[in-house]
Parts: sequence; C-alpha cells; structure tokens
Amino acid sequence: APIFLKTKKKWVTTPIFTDPEYARYDTRYEWVPVEAFFQLFDLIKVTRKRLPEVNIPILILHSKNDTTNSPEGADVLFNNISTPKDQKQLVWFERTDHEMFLDCEQEDVNRTVVEYIRERIKRNN
Repeated sequence: APIFLKTKKKWVTTPIFTDPEYARYDTRYEWVPVEAFFQLFDLIKVTRKRLPEVNIPILILHSKNDTTNSPEGADVLFNNISTPKDQKQLVWFERTDHEMFLDCEQEDVNRTVVEYIRERIKRNN
C-alpha cells in the first residue's frame, strides 16, 4: 500500500450497471483519491468492531450482483448489530449492481425505502 500511495494519486472509477441503458443516469465520482480509498478500509476495520453498539431500527439494502461491495458485508452488518430482529430488515436485490438507486431495479429499491419510512412513521404515531 505505501508504494501504491506514492505512485498513484487517483483511482479512476468506471460505471458498473447491470443494464448499460441506465448508465446515462450515472452520477458517480469519475475518480477517487487513492489515500481516501485506503482510509476507507481503516474505517471499515474500526467500524466492524463497533457494530454491536448499534441498536437502532435499520433497513439494509444490498444486491447479490454487486461487484463493488461484497454481498457478505450486508450479512456481517445484519448479524453483528445489536438491533432486535423485529427492528432490522435486510432486503436483497437480485439483478442490480452497485448503483442500485440508478440501475435496473431502481423502482423496487426506491419503493422499498419509501415503504420502510412510511412504516417507521406509522409506528411512531
């Protein structure tokens, strides 16, 4: 990593969509500072140790087809937080890639979020 950081400052990203037609809505960063990329991995290590401290209602969305973030990460999050089972939900999408709010299942993704928020509001009224 130290050698990589000295030789490369930018990590160029490429759009990854299951359906290339949706790439026209792409709003991603065209590049990421390499140093920030490595800092993200440090943050993940620290955060993973603190997952048991999380005990609030949560909706986790992930795609089994995500080529950027491992689907196993969603399971790790779901299984290691302390939120009671009836207050946490993990929803899987089958086809979309990483840009789930812009890709081929965007309508289902957005509907899932809206329904979750409506349900949370209803519970609190």
